[in-house]
Amino acid sequence: MVLPPLSEQQQNDAERLAEALRPQAEELVKQVAHLLASNPGTQAFGATEFLLRELLLSRGADFLQTALAEKKTATRARRLPAPAVNRPLTSTATAPGRDW
Repeated sequence: MVLPPLSEQQQNDAERLAEALRPQAEELVKQVAHLLASNPGTQAFGATEFLLRELLLSRGADFLQTALAEKKTATRARRLPAPAVNRPLTSTATAPGRDW
């Protein structure tokens, strides 16, 4: 897989994110090693493969959550409350002449 080139700022962000993900990645490596060691090589492409995929997808989702939490894209401005409704809402009939 070829990764896209990164700007200097993106490279700095990637390195910071790698450090944030490192503990989760180390735990994942331990879990993968445990799974692979617990099964003989003859079962590598059976249930073990599906367990491995499930583990990797689950932890991948955790990585995404961490990456989103690390992003600093939120504005620092105070949230504005929703505008107040000054008049009652009205509804119109969709089919004139029908009683529902």
